[in-house]
Amino acid sequence: MVSDDVTVDPRPSASADDFQSVLAAVTGRVVDLRAAADPPGGFLKLGDPGADPWWSFSAFGTDLFSVELNTAALDAWATAIDTVEDLDHELFAGTCGWMNVTQLRTAAARARAEQSSPEVADALDDAAEALSAFGQQMAHIYWESNKVLLNAVAIGANGISQNMQAYLRRAGLTTDSPGYQALAADPVAAVEQARLMIGCYSSTVIGDLPNGIAPISGDLGQPAVWAAANAAITRLISVELDKMDAVARTVAADLQAAYDSVSARLNAVGATLPARPMPPGQSAPSREHRHNPADGSLDGANLTVSPGVSATDRRRA
Repeated sequence: MVSDDVTVDPRPSASADDFQSVLAAVTGRVVDLRAAADPPGGFLKLGDPGADPWWSFSAFGTDLFSVELNTAALDAWATAIDTVEDLDHELFAGTCGWMNVTQLRTAAARARAEQSSPEVADALDDAAEALSAFGQQMAHIYWESNKVLLNAVAIGANGISQNMQAYLRRAGLTTDSPGYQALAADPVAAVEQARLMIGCYSSTVIGDLPNGIAPISGDLGQPAVWAAANAAITRLISVELDKMDAVARTVAADLQAAYDSVSARLNAVGATLPARPMPPGQSAPSREHRHNPADGSLDGANLTVSPGVSATDRRRA
């Protein structure tokens, strides 16, 4: 029999079909990246004209629209990413929650030292190697996507808003636009023109949005445009999560195959595996991000954005 203090960690279940469910199945650690990437109400929300949130736009002495940051959503996303950032150290080391590569290797060494069951020692060594490879591959999966994930909200929000700024400038609605002063000669007509142009925004007027974001159009003063912007930000994140999911399914299948082989070999010599894994271990101590956020990046709830294009286009970093 394999001693009760030896654990071959749990195999991914058939439902472990994405990164976060594979992580939970093997380590017991739960983090819901998908939910955090698609928060209720989105990351950006339309506010009251004249307010001074993330972006408040006015022209010709009239407040026209304001956009607020959903700080609760930003906090939730930052927390989710911080959690995975902490876990990836543990995954790479092979000691994360239920998984414990060191324990398997120690048990294999003990069995080999006792010279009573070399088959058990070899099987446990192989289980340890499979579990170690799994942890390192899962950590690598995250590191392939972490730069985008850390900055996705800022990348999307800044890219979209910069296109909007350029549109408003081209429409003559900012003080640095060539046509602004001519429109300002008749403030009533100018505001009417401003509302008309704000109502027919199209990102294609300026060109493609960055990072493959689909075109956005509509009234900047209405929620639909900002719902589209939020969907675009979620899609930026989802593209990276989809990449992570695909690789996680492969490494989970490899781990299950390795454990099936280990179980068969242990059963052949009358040894068995414990029915339950060890309880989750302690989380790694908190630490600073290893990536310094670039300009326009999300760090906690602080979104750094591009400076305003005019005195009437107010942005708060």
